[in-house]
Amino acid sequence: MIRVAVSGYGWWGQHIAKRLESGAGFDLAGVFAPDLTGPAAGGRNIYPSFEAILDDASVEAVILTCPNDQHEPQSVAAAGAGNLGAFADAIYGRADYPFTAAQMVHNIDVLEAIAASARSGETVRL
Repeated sequence: MIRVAVSGYGWWGQHIAKRLESGAGFDLAGVFAPDLTGPAAGGRNIYPSFEAILDDASVEAVILTCPNDQHEPQSVAAAGAGNLGAFADAIYGRADYPFTAAQMVHNIDVLEAIAASARSGETVRL
């Protein structure tokens, strides 16, 4: 079981959170987005800041679904945290829904890479 947090909780972050909760092998540690409150999170654990995710030693991977201008600073912070086995921002977040078969395969490949990275402790760049 890989413990994962999600940074960003718009449409795509909510979708990823649901998939992590229903997917075998993943445990959703919680979510973060500025100004996110309990009712909006649907009962999920809310991190008060991105730094709080990094401070949670139980988190093995973080998926960034935040705005694109936050990807670089958050990925740099995640890489420096030391306790995260993976980082990903390569999942299709701006594609039309429903996804094409190729996009779904890509998303599965990304999640499998996250799982492999968390198990090995090595960072994966996609």
